[in-house]
Amino acid sequence: MVGRTYHITPEILGESKQRACLRIVSSAGKFAVLYFLLELLWHGTGPFSVISSLVGSIVTGILFAVTFYFLFLRPNMHYDLIVSDDSILAIYQFAERSVRKGEVSTVREYQGNVSSFAGLRVSRFGRVGMFFRGFVWVPKSMPEYDSLKGLAESWKMNP
Repeated sequence: MVGRTYHITPEILGESKQRACLRIVSSAGKFAVLYFLLELLWHGTGPFSVISSLVGSIVTGILFAVTFYFLFLRPNMHYDLIVSDDSILAIYQFAERSVRKGEVSTVREYQGNVSSFAGLRVSRFGRVGMFFRGFVWVPKSMPEYDSLKGLAESWKMNP
């Protein structure tokens, strides 16, 4: 498996219009609740302030979620995954992540949910470092997923 390149697209990841709408609605709801609570704490309550805060929070949440999806989430669903004998490299639109043989510290399989797809997280950092410093994402929907999972696990450093 020398220098094999996989072009990952939203279709390979399992993204559909229904799932995109669900992600946007979920994000909008979370942001609207947070914005509403902060608005109440900051400005206090009054007969019209609660209703105006609620309406403003809903509108702001929807605008934020749609913008965030199309500017940040959707572009990161298009990337190249390059697998060689000694490294796995993911090249995104604005970033690049890689792990090398012998540097892999964490290999974690993720089942997926509304906000993330099922797949394998491979990182040279521990669990906390993986959260803050990133990881290489191998989608579970890839045909070669099991062989890539075995490859990443064989590269794991001994504790």
